[in-house]
Amino acid sequence: MGDRPYDPRQSRERTAMQTGVPYAPDLDLGVDVVMAYGLGPSLPDRISSWSEQGYICHCMTGIAWGEYQDYLYGRWDGRNHEDEAQMDARGQRISHGGDVYYMCPTDSFADFIAERARAAIDAGAQAIHLEEPEYWARAGYSEAFRRAWADFYGDSWLPPDSSPDARFRASKLMYELYCRAVARVLANLRRYAEDQQADVRLYVATHSVLNYTQWGIVSPESALAHFEDCDGYVAQVWTGTARVPAFYRGRAEERTFESAFLEYGALVNLTRVSGQRTWLLADPVEDDPNRSWQDYRKHWHDTVIAQLLWPEVWRYEVMPWPERVLRGAYREEDQPQGPAPARDRIEIPPGYATEILVVANALTDMQQERTEWQSGQQGCGILISDSMMFQREPRGADQTLDEAHALAFLHGLALPLLQAGVPVHLVQMEFAHLPQYLDQYEVLFLTYEGQKPPSAACHEALRDWVHQGGVLVYLGEDGDPYERVLEWWQSEGPGYASPREHLFDTLGIHPDAHPGSGSGTHRIRSGGLVHQRTNPSSFALSPGGPELLLRLTRQAYRRRNLRFETASQIVLVRGPYVIAAGMEGTGNEARPPLTGPFVDLLDAELPVIDSVKLLPGERRLLLSIDEVGGPTDRVICSGSRIYGQRREGHRFSFVSAGPSGTMATTRVRLSGRPEAIEIDADRNVEARWQSSSRTLCLRYPNVPGGREVTIRLGG
Repeated sequence: MGDRPYDPRQSRERTAMQTGVPYAPDLDLGVDVVMAYGLGPSLPDRISSWSEQGYICHCMTGIAWGEYQDYLYGRWDGRNHEDEAQMDARGQRISHGGDVYYMCPTDSFADFIAERARAAIDAGAQAIHLEEPEYWARAGYSEAFRRAWADFYGDSWLPPDSSPDARFRASKLMYELYCRAVARVLANLRRYAEDQQADVRLYVATHSVLNYTQWGIVSPESALAHFEDCDGYVAQVWTGTARVPAFYRGRAEERTFESAFLEYGALVNLTRVSGQRTWLLADPVEDDPNRSWQDYRKHWHDTVIAQLLWPEVWRYEVMPWPERVLRGAYREEDQPQGPAPARDRIEIPPGYATEILVVANALTDMQQERTEWQSGQQGCGILISDSMMFQREPRGADQTLDEAHALAFLHGLALPLLQAGVPVHLVQMEFAHLPQYLDQYEVLFLTYEGQKPPSAACHEALRDWVHQGGVLVYLGEDGDPYERVLEWWQSEGPGYASPREHLFDTLGIHPDAHPGSGSGTHRIRSGGLVHQRTNPSSFALSPGGPELLLRLTRQAYRRRNLRFETASQIVLVRGPYVIAAGMEGTGNEARPPLTGPFVDLLDAELPVIDSVKLLPGERRLLLSIDEVGGPTDRVICSGSRIYGQRREGHRFSFVSAGPSGTMATTRVRLSGRPEAIEIDADRNVEARWQSSSRTLCLRYPNVPGGREVTIRLGG
């Protein structure tokens, strides 16, 4: 166990990091779990180095790409597998760098991954994460994919770019292939672990369906909830995914908080349905070396606040690569775009490092029984389907604009609601038929522009929900070329020209009732339908779009005899923590201040503030001092892990541990004024006492093995 003053193997798994390097004191974050990344000869030693320091060890490896040349070139089974590399229409293999190709997941490839991953079980990993089952939508031209097409469809392969139907069918096959491969690897590893009498959990790490749609990737997504051998998921959302521009009021701009909130929400669906463990990821930096620490800090705030607004989940991957964060070098401040020469790059600012550690430690405390929303309307959702990945086609040479357009149909619905302070849910159509899944919603939005329903069962579930009092808002123009793909609505009953017609028929409304302009409303038993012949992308692409969407929303809530509530902020209270985001609002709401006293956890100095008035675009993570439970004398927040707190007479002491090369700021609540402070018997301590909050703020260098802090209190 080394010199660590605790053994996290006796605690719950709450926080994690993934790393490709062995233990080092400057990476000793004190999280509960280390995910050792990558297979290969060094894995046992890397796992051993972290486990010897008391960490729970998992292993993560790619299931679409990796250092799998033994398989590629036939050294594994004697057969060359280069024809299984994903290939685009130009005949180019799609690479993650060099001959690290994205693979078509055949049964033999799945068996290779499973065999290699067994080494992690042998090395003592307590869990295995299969990362990013990804098939590029622009692929589908390899010989392996052509063979899979013939087996799956029973007819000759069609070039995916030859028609909307071919594109849709190719993407469905890519989806199915990765469903099969992931399930096969999980089952193989489960059997092996049981044979070894090892208790090993199995996870899948994945981006959201929203990001995969933007980036043109197909992945199983909602199907993961039904994998028998899957114990949970890692929701891979970070600055790099969430900063993809989104259209709002006609402008495509980075809207990192809003995008991250929606991405996390899409993946939280898996937890709601399966009850399995979910880890939410955020990253203090990303892959781009030309951005600045200032930029990364701002966008990291957006993702941290967005993930904390999903109280169903309380496990977090605090960063994927601590070596990239704590040893990285980037510009200090934003500069004009362009390569950043080495001389302009600096190591992580000490304050940002402390702030990251403060948040990482706060994340261990998010399993709170008390949650309370202070925001706009609850019970509002937008229906989404994995099929949005099946309609992804490049639109032009401007990749950034292309990515922004890919989700305009969704952002036209979601962003006006978020900006009105409504913490809207993304509701998975694939789960709609499951018992009670739709019960928490009063109003649901639906469009088949950009996506299609997975089955008739989805419409039957919506009918039953409407009969029980729900109001469905449907928007769409009809005429999307993907309406004519050879899918279930074409053969259902008499056959329908579009899935919207089948929906209306299922609801008991004539399919031709969709108006030519304006909107229509129908009472359906206890609930109703509001529909408008409008592509919701128009709400994203026009300056006045949000007002039009909110008008329809009010109309829907009136059908339920409810007043639609908006707010200028989204605030969630989780025990003593206040998570807050300032939004635009609708212009009619007062903006009441949040009243403390609070500790500002997104400031390395951990200042105490009495009240906070949120401005649009502002993000806050606050600790309410008066709401912190436990003994009066206790550490309430710190940029280090705190252990062994004890009060003996007039002395209060604790152990503080953190990565070398970083500074800890620690705020302590005390029953009396401190008279003397020692850290490892050194009385030369930077300390500030605030009598109004009865808290003491300390600042000192972190030590991985821990430092003994002793405070003598006045009588």
